[in-house]
Amino acid sequence: MVIDFLAVTRQECERFSRLARTVPHDAPIPHLPDWTAHDVIAHLAGDYRWAQQIITTRVNPRTGLQAVVHRGDELCAEWDAAASDLIQLLTFCDPAAACPNFAQGDAGVTAWWVRHQAHETTLHRWDLESATGAHTPIASALALDGIEELFAVYAERYRPFALSAPVTLACPSHGRAWTVSPAGDGTVVKMALTDGLDRADLEASPEALLLALWHRIGLEDPRVRITGNDDQVRALFDGPLTA
Repeated sequence: MVIDFLAVTRQECERFSRLARTVPHDAPIPHLPDWTAHDVIAHLAGDYRWAQQIITTRVNPRTGLQAVVHRGDELCAEWDAAASDLIQLLTFCDPAAACPNFAQGDAGVTAWWVRHQAHETTLHRWDLESATGAHTPIASALALDGIEELFAVYAERYRPFALSAPVTLACPSHGRAWTVSPAGDGTVVKMALTDGLDRADLEASPEALLLALWHRIGLEDPRVRITGNDDQVRALFDGPLTA
């Protein structure tokens, strides 16, 4: 299935804007210790300005993104402006044009940002919704792509992992499975598609697996089922999966 990442980003930005104006900014985000709704909004607005700078200048900045400093209504206005500016930029960019990013360096192209911002915005929309007690589901096709994007962008670049044997993650309802194996000196991992649905170590829906990999839900969540080597599964999920 071909995903229209730009359409996803537009839709998620609209949801995020509504939430930014309805969720109390001092509301805690349970799965992000010491973060409030304000921190999520300020972070994503800063992320959008950071991405806009890279795409516009085609230069990777020397420092990482910084959350914007506005608060309250001014923060909401800055988020709306940042979202509008970046969507406009991505709408008219050449997806095949050379453009650096923080995962691939100078080997990247603009299409990387179109895909990444769809996932980034969806995840942080989910974060904001945590303060309301109700979540808009993440579409299965988007979640499946997000699982693979997470490993390509984050997990396969980070170390150290303590994984000593392959772990198979499966979404049986969608016929998809991946094997994550120790690589190199054993402190990094590599993910590969597999047909190992019958020997999975962990099973979940696409959305639940994505949220578990992002540490938005824990392995004790009933939507996640460990069906194989418990120690190795926990070693994987304890590793530096994300930023």
